[in-house]
Amino acid sequence: MKYQIILSACLWVFLLLSIICLIVMIIELFGKGDERRKFILFKTSLNTAKIYVVLLLAGFIYNIFIEKYTKFEFECTPVIYLCILSFIFTGILFINKKRYG
Repeated sequence: MKYQIILSACLWVFLLLSIICLIVMIIELFGKGDERRKFILFKTSLNTAKIYVVLLLAGFIYNIFIEKYTKFEFECTPVIYLCILSFIFTGILFINKKRYG
């Protein structure tokens, strides 16, 4: 029972952080700016896309080779992928803003 409470609290924290990261991502993508800001967003989007493709390929390989031969199943919904994508985008955005801006 104790572990279920801890797990549910961690999931709520994950949900709240992902909502904050989604809001930051939407504000940054649709905001106006100069060429330097567009360059930072381009680099951030490109790096996020690269990491996300690798993540999708890893999930695909897992589904083909590992999940097929074991009894352990892991279901990942699009909401989880969106949360992970928002974390990746926000982290890379802060790194690129520090580096280029």
